[in-house]
Amino acid sequence: MRLEEARQIIENTLPERRYVHTLGVVETARHLALKYGVNEEEAALAAMLHDYAKYRDTNEMRSIAVELNQRVLLDYDEELLHRNRVKHVDSIQRQSNASHSYRGISHNHGA
Repeated sequence: MRLEEARQIIENTLPERRYVHTLGVVETARHLALKYGVNEEEAALAAMLHDYAKYRDTNEMRSIAVELNQRVLLDYDEELLHRNRVKHVDSIQRQSNASHSYRGISHNHGA
């Protein structure tokens, strides 16, 4: 998935305030990637997707955890499913098109 495609999906998925926050995280990720000599595009894409699952349905997130063989997540409070992203795989597919497979289980990074 390319950054621009992810940006469009995120813009259409997240509330405006969270989207603006995400753009700031992307810029910070780019800066840090340059500073530490890592792939800037990959860092920017990870930053763009970092809150994707934050507003997803809990039942959907439970299903994703099972599909990704992350059943251990089901032993904890359901908030974990929205705050501790295991992978950004397959969920974006539902927003994008069938040629991509991205789904998110969220992570905790603060508000």
